[in-house]
Amino acid sequence: MEIAFVDIGANLMDPVFRHGVYYNGAKRHVPDLDRVLERAKLAGCAQIVVTSGTMEETREALTFAREMGLKCTAGIHPTNASQYAKDASWVNDLEAVVNGGADTIVAIGECGLDYERQHFASIADQRIVWERHFRLADRANLPMFIHSRGCCPETIDTLKKRSGLR
Repeated sequence: MEIAFVDIGANLMDPVFRHGVYYNGAKRHVPDLDRVLERAKLAGCAQIVVTSGTMEETREALTFAREMGLKCTAGIHPTNASQYAKDASWVNDLEAVVNGGADTIVAIGECGLDYERQHFASIADQRIVWERHFRLADRANLPMFIHSRGCCPETIDTLKKRSGLR
């Protein structure tokens, strides 16, 4: 019996795969995205869902996923929430991308809370941005891809208050 896997959280928009890795100004390895995808296929990965964490990554993920025959998510990662909390106009932009990517976008996210990375975004900003994702997921009739680090009780409490959430 052959086992097929689905990678639901492939962070392939990370520059490490497309541009190589730099530490302290020195390149540590060459870009290897093609090899990553080939190894996934050889290991039995039948589908890959490319995760996005910013508006720019969402657009890039959609283009990349279409070119490569993959699927993707659309959303703002909690560590990027401070860039988006003050101005809600990104929600309309994200919804337009989701509507235009219905053939490829399979979830809203990666969104949620990350209490261990507050140096990137405050909890208040993370909560504001996460709330906006719920409305978008409902309008788009898509499941949410939720990030939860160091905040499981609050994540569970928030989800319990949502009826019909996918």
